[in-house]
Amino acid sequence: MQPTRVPLETYSFPTVQRAAWSGSIVCAFALLSCTPDSDLEAQRKPSAVGGPASPQLPSATPALAAVPILPLRAFDSGLPRSGTWIGYPLLTDLDGDQRADMIVSNREEDGLHVYYSSTEPRWELRVQGIQRDLGYGSAVVRDVNGDGRSDLVFAAHLDGVRVYTQTEAREWQLVSQREPQAQFCPELQLDLTLCDLDGDPHADLAGIGQFQGGLQLWRGRGDGTFELQTKVKLPDCGSMGRDVEAGDIDGDGREDLLLACERGLKVLLRRTDADQPETVCFVDASEGLPKPTIGNILYSAALVRLRHDGPVHVACAGLADPARRTAHHTFGVWQRDASTGAWSLVSAPLAANSTAPTGPDHHADHRALAVADLDRDGDADLVLATIGQGVVVWRGDGTGRFAAAGKLEGLTGKNRVSIGDVDGDGWLDIAATIPASKDDPERGGVRVYVNTQGLWP
Repeated sequence: MQPTRVPLETYSFPTVQRAAWSGSIVCAFALLSCTPDSDLEAQRKPSAVGGPASPQLPSATPALAAVPILPLRAFDSGLPRSGTWIGYPLLTDLDGDQRADMIVSNREEDGLHVYYSSTEPRWELRVQGIQRDLGYGSAVVRDVNGDGRSDLVFAAHLDGVRVYTQTEAREWQLVSQREPQAQFCPELQLDLTLCDLDGDPHADLAGIGQFQGGLQLWRGRGDGTFELQTKVKLPDCGSMGRDVEAGDIDGDGREDLLLACERGLKVLLRRTDADQPETVCFVDASEGLPKPTIGNILYSAALVRLRHDGPVHVACAGLADPARRTAHHTFGVWQRDASTGAWSLVSAPLAANSTAPTGPDHHADHRALAVADLDRDGDADLVLATIGQGVVVWRGDGTGRFAAAGKLEGLTGKNRVSIGDVDGDGWLDIAATIPASKDDPERGGVRVYVNTQGLWP
């Protein structure tokens, strides 16, 4: 999916900014239930504000009831106020005007949408050339054909991976791949990330299967076409997953992969097989990371830094197992020991019986997480969607501890979020989708919250 650190190369993805890294690593994660339609839904109560109903929560969660609403300005003109917006939003600058534009998708209506931010201020929908029945999916943005314009790669829920190049008129052209679709993308992908598999200047792709196929890799040819890699050596990651991220985790200058997949939270380090130099090879380096007994309950993961000049971290969001809510952390920050390769928890869970929101609840149900330096103090902050509690902004101190700054107005916590500068003022803003069912689409929509310097004392 797509989201400050010392990036070697920066991309964009639906929840946070993606980048390649060097240095030691810290990993943060959160757990989700097997599927949004699991038995956990039977425990949900009706929700008062947009989106499907929320689950009953453990007694520790009322600590956030006193968190105030952040006075963020809305920038919603031109955005939809209803619909089944299940896809993750992506804020990224598509036209080079220093303002983040938005890619977002719905499930039941007309699928993929591209909105350009303008100075009016108003969002302008530009979908000329994009097929209207692709459903929702993950998107990544990069110039894939070398013409200097940002292009769009979309993992369509109803079709597989599609590549659209952007024209000078801000219209979209579908790239015809050299192979038939069944060979180019044999399985549907739930998430994509841009990566570097071969060291050439062309963007490559990694994807995680939506129902089957597991991890798949494509090499970019530099003309908008990609070649599915069949000569690969990969650890067992299961047949499906929720999220895939790319970055230099072990500091050797090559991009590694982080997966939230059927086998748990997986770190795959890039290696070279001396006997098969043409084979794309990764090894498992996940000791100490969660391996839930319920498969595929990790939903998202993102590479971040707690401090702008510190080691790399990963952040995720998800639901707990309702039968064993405290059996594992549903949120956490994990650090890798460079000497042993093992991972350990470094974040500070909420103290027992605490009534003050001193940090994110490590056993609550979290839907989504975005990470960025919102207050520009050099430390990473969180935007965490926690079901039943809302979407809360947590200010980080650079050590793994976070303090609640406030909530986003009108959100239940069953939302997807993205971060980017939509008005070009240098302060990162927040986009959120509000999902809804096809039977009640009026509860859904898309919102943007504008950040300003005056919010941060």
